[in-house]
Amino acid sequence: MIKSWRASISHVPQSIYLIDGTIAENIALARANKEIDYELIEYVSTIAQLSNFVRELPDQYQTNIGERGVKLSGGQRQRIGIARALYKRSSILILDEATSALDNQTESNLMKSLNDSYSNDTTIISIAHRLTSLNQCKRFIKIDSGRIVEDNHV
Repeated sequence: MIKSWRASISHVPQSIYLIDGTIAENIALARANKEIDYELIEYVSTIAQLSNFVRELPDQYQTNIGERGVKLSGGQRQRIGIARALYKRSSILILDEATSALDNQTESNLMKSLNDSYSNDTTIISIAHRLTSLNQCKRFIKIDSGRIVEDNHV
């Protein structure tokens, strides 16, 4: 029961765990190379605003990112984390400050793309301090000191 419940949730924290492997291996974490669905990798990378960056790399999705992603910026690491969560195809997606290292335009594009592609069949819970992170939300709940102080449907 708990295992199936866990499978239905993807969580993207502010700090992304990355392995010393390729971009594809980091998106499809815990899958053997022969099991990686590269069409899905490309699809989720496009939504996560990662695909343009990857296409500029000589080895594209086969580029090794180094231990903990040392060869990447914070925003690139976060976008890999978002792509990983989307690759899992969960029905609930929790973004916990998952776009904090992105510039406003990239974040806006990502959230719009995410909502356009997933909002009908996925519940997206976005936790953010930056209000611009929540522009695409259908419902806004503000919590202050552990209490709900605002609950609006947008």
